[in-house]
Amino acid sequence: MYRKTIEILILFMISTVLAGCRQKVCSTSPAVSAPANQLAEQLAAIEAQVESTMKEWNTSGLALAVVKDGKTLILKGYGKRNLSTGEPVTVNTRFYLASITKVFTSVLLAKLVEDGKLTWDDTVKRHIPSFAVNDAYFTENLTIRDVVAQKSGMGPHFDDPFTMGLVQKNLPYTLENVLEFLKTAKPLRSFRQEYGYSNTLSFLMGPVIQAASGSSWEEYLKYTLLDPLKMNDTGPGGDYYDRMKNVAIPYVDGPEGEPEMFPMFQDPRSFFGAAGSLFTTARDMDSFLKFLVSGGKGVFQNAESLASLEVPQIFTGTNHFGNPSWKAAGLGWDMNDHQGVKILSFDGFVPGFLSIIIVVPHLKLGVAVMINKGISLSHMTTALAVVDIVAGLKRRDYDAMFRNYFPKPPVRKVDPNSDKDLAQYVGTYEISIKGQLYTRQIFLKDGKLYMDNSGSLLGPPMGPTRLFPMANGTFFSKIADLVVYFNNAENGKMMKHVHSKETFEFKKAD
Repeated sequence: MYRKTIEILILFMISTVLAGCRQKVCSTSPAVSAPANQLAEQLAAIEAQVESTMKEWNTSGLALAVVKDGKTLILKGYGKRNLSTGEPVTVNTRFYLASITKVFTSVLLAKLVEDGKLTWDDTVKRHIPSFAVNDAYFTENLTIRDVVAQKSGMGPHFDDPFTMGLVQKNLPYTLENVLEFLKTAKPLRSFRQEYGYSNTLSFLMGPVIQAASGSSWEEYLKYTLLDPLKMNDTGPGGDYYDRMKNVAIPYVDGPEGEPEMFPMFQDPRSFFGAAGSLFTTARDMDSFLKFLVSGGKGVFQNAESLASLEVPQIFTGTNHFGNPSWKAAGLGWDMNDHQGVKILSFDGFVPGFLSIIIVVPHLKLGVAVMINKGISLSHMTTALAVVDIVAGLKRRDYDAMFRNYFPKPPVRKVDPNSDKDLAQYVGTYEISIKGQLYTRQIFLKDGKLYMDNSGSLLGPPMGPTRLFPMANGTFFSKIADLVVYFNNAENGKMMKHVHSKETFEFKKAD
């Protein structure tokens, strides 16, 4: 769910090919309408691509679903869901979808539009009367379309004051808390003139759905979409997480490059309702892809209702992975030219989980990739490569191409003897940017130094980030490829923050 961080964007039957697949680990369908030799070549190429990508990006586990012409081309798990136990990823392993949840939410809104219970141009205030920000025109005129197309002017989320405010005060994402913080918020960009990603406004689409349908977002999702599509292993995280079985463990690179579990689920702030709370499996995503390429059969009365999500709402430039000639945001979809072909896509990201869904409407092709190792772009490289293979487009080396955007982080060595007095760094550090105050909490836990990396300058809330000593006063975190320098200056203790070539200087507040 935490996409487009600074400015990490963070942005897929033949027995000889699939020999050794265990029951429930992989499955394929011979019913895909392609010649047998072409199908064999496609499957072999996909297998080779996945193997190569997992090696290049040191991926723990990966789940893949590919649908063509309404049929399953490939449905398979690769690698491990749990490195400690050696348990494999299967087609029934649950992964965190994060921001791809927004695609599901947009589908639900389209259904309510078809049923006449709301329109895309309804104001948010019509369905949430207490909604208000510190801008009267914005408050009265913000529409559902503005929010879903991410053109409200409130983003981008890396300096979204609402997200940061809630997280810093350790408050859950409830409607009451979100509305309270929105009251003092002001748009950061021109209304409807620029793309700006806001998780907080996207969260409000859950209460909008509840107001229009009479059911909570979770209930409406279940009986409108999940039950008809038999997506029995898909649902929100948060309180539901502890009851899930066969869940992929999230991993990031440890201090010296080794895989390390990322404990995101210790923090209930990680879940954002309609904006990014869903877990799912490759098998369920196979069903969802078939639904999407069919025009919404089984849920919508008219294919046009689902197709309305594909209409560009705001163009977002061409500076994007793969060098498209155009890129735009629709209603819950990103879309762009890909080698002359229009594709719809959306990705999700939190440390330890990467996911992406791509649909090529005119080819009735859908691809879903879910990975339990990040931060990287391996989900994107896999998905785009699969699209090229199945669509018969020019093959590109996306792993090499995307390494230009996301180079391998340097291997830094931990020096446990470099700092003995970690307590001297503990405290609250502040910086003011564009009139907005940002803070960082530095604290000790079990004798180790942590930073509460809660949104804003480093993007989304990632929870406590371990700081490893590498020299006196200098620490690093592999999770965010972050280096932190502490020093004493005449005007008080300072903390310098270097991330993705961006440098920020914080002053100690206490």
